[in-house]
Amino acid sequence: MQKESALLNQAHWEKQYDEGVLPWDSGITPPEVVAFWRSTFLKDEDRVGKFAVDLGCGTGTNVTYLASLGLHAIGIELAGNGLAVAQERLRQHTAPMQANTLVSSETNVGQEKMGSQPDVARRDILLSRVALIQASATALPISNVDPIYMLDIGCFHTIHPDLRAAYAQDVCTLLAPGGYFHLYGFDWMEACANDPQKTPRGFHENEVAELFALVLDVVEIQRATASPHPCRWYLLQKKEAHSHLP
Repeated sequence: MQKESALLNQAHWEKQYDEGVLPWDSGITPPEVVAFWRSTFLKDEDRVGKFAVDLGCGTGTNVTYLASLGLHAIGIELAGNGLAVAQERLRQHTAPMQANTLVSSETNVGQEKMGSQPDVARRDILLSRVALIQASATALPISNVDPIYMLDIGCFHTIHPDLRAAYAQDVCTLLAPGGYFHLYGFDWMEACANDPQKTPRGFHENEVAELFALVLDVVEIQRATASPHPCRWYLLQKKEAHSHLP
């Protein structure tokens, strides 16, 4: 079921990119994400050299933003052609991109230090922090990186309900204790529930909190206004005493 669903989803999303139907690809990091990093949830010194993961990274806008903060940013994307666009956009910044390299020698170079570098040097440093991986968000091929931040903007809410537990397990296992999971999703859309050709399906009331309750605490839930559909931003934090779902 999981493998078949992943293949069907891959074909669906690659068709979206082929046809240019990309309402999510604004090229702008959402203000809610920017606000998180400007807040006091994580101190500046705690983020430099640490990992962040963007699930469903699309064309790489937010991966690039996270890398600019001094994080090692890993983008996971199922659509190969979407990932190719992300790679090309990164290449436009500078010559050869160090994609698929999870560890960089520049772990101590923060955003402030980057600001003192010439443009080409800054871009080289930025791109050395980026890894792009083609994979399903329900079967993550990475481990032992302990990201302090995981981001999902509109990926999880399209996953079939039967596969959501596997997604939650991967997030709970991968996220570092004390780390944050930042999620954007639509509320449940009954019209899409039984039609595999229609996405997103969205989340039932309390579904997100219940899926992660044993390992992640809900920090805040915000109503969002960027879509014609009812939608929310969820911020959850991993409990220090738990490493995974039972």
